[in-house]
Amino acid sequence: AAGILLSGRKTLLTEQGSIRYGAGMCFLIGLEQTGSFLFERDAAGECLRSISVKLDAGVLRELMAAAPVLKAEPGEFSGEQAGSYRVMPAPPGLLDAFSRLADLVLHPEDVPVMGPLIIREIHYRLLSSAFRGPLFSIFSQKGSVNRLAASIRWMTEHYNESFNLARMADMAHMSQATFNRHFRALMCESPL
Repeated sequence: AAGILLSGRKTLLTEQGSIRYGAGMCFLIGLEQTGSFLFERDAAGECLRSISVKLDAGVLRELMAAAPVLKAEPGEFSGEQAGSYRVMPAPPGLLDAFSRLADLVLHPEDVPVMGPLIIREIHYRLLSSAFRGPLFSIFSQKGSVNRLAASIRWMTEHYNESFNLARMADMAHMSQATFNRHFRALMCESPL
C-alpha cells in the first residue's frame, strides 16, 4: 500500500526505532508491518487526515511496459525506513493526485470513472520517484520481499495454527537459514 498524510502528524514505533512524519509525506508499506502508530495534531491544530491505496502489481507492470524509462535501474531510496515501511516527502504530482482522490468523497458520482484513473496516476507517480527501487523489490517475482509475502500472508491468516520454520521457508522457496535472515531483515523480528 502507499499513502500520504494530508494533515496532522503520525509516528510509527517499531523494535528498531521510530519514524515521525507529517503533512505532505508519502509512505509505502511493503508487507504487514508490526508496530504501533501515534496520531497527533499538527502545528496548526489539524487532526490526522490520511489516504492510502492498495498497489496493484499488474498496473505497475503495465506502466513499466508503456514507459520504458520506468524500467531503468532504480536509484537509492533517500527517505526514512523501518522494516518494510518507507517514508519521504511526496514526489512532484503525488500530493495533488492523492488530494484529488480524497476530494472524490465530495463527488461520489465521479468515483466510478475518476477513481481508477487517479489510482493509476498514483502508481505512475510512485514509479517515477525514489520509491521505484522499493517497489521493484516488493513486486519483483524474484525479489525476496515478494517471496516472503506468501509466507507472511499465510501466517496472518492462520495465526491460530501451529507452523514451523521449515514450512514457512518452503512457502517462500528458500532455505530455512535464508528465510530466517530475510524475514528478520524485513520485519525486524524472528518469524517464530
